[in-house]
Amino acid sequence: MPNQTCVRCGWVWEIHLSRNVHESCESCRTRKQYKVRDCIVWHGNFDTDLTTPIDSDGNPLLPGLRKCGNSDCVSPAHIERNK
Repeated sequence: MPNQTCVRCGWVWEIHLSRNVHESCESCRTRKQYKVRDCIVWHGNFDTDLTTPIDSDGNPLLPGLRKCGNSDCVSPAHIERNK
């Protein structure tokens, strides 16, 4: 069976030619939303603690306290920057 690689996260999975072929994996296609807050959920890599979003160089992405309480939120309005 042929393999497909997600263009967003790099996940590799087997594809069935009789089904729709997508460029991104199911996880990256899913629109994660929180019911109460207008959070922007990070779909990239996380640090070794599995909660801190990091960029492609391994640096923390938008460091600071998340006012919404969701550690994977990257909405600038929800981040309290350290002064």
